[in-house]
Amino acid sequence: MRDYEYLFSMALRDKLKESIKGRVFCKVENDYLYISIKTRELDRFEYKVYDFADKLITGRLIVERIAANVVADYKKYVLAYFTY
Repeated sequence: MRDYEYLFSMALRDKLKESIKGRVFCKVENDYLYISIKTRELDRFEYKVYDFADKLITGRLIVERIAANVVADYKKYVLAYFTY
């Protein structure tokens, strides 16, 4: 993994750990940003961002914005899990 991919992944992981309890894993592979959240109670939640390099170069990839999107989708996932 290149340095900027590692730094971006770790910054995103640290930002997500502020608001999510569980194991948070972030990595960049094959131009995709993979985010995985696992807890004991719930199954694995996965989130992907396609075309990572192009979005990063053009400035459309911001850690805070991605973290907000992941947290919002994760909340929907948790609420849907408990309604069944």
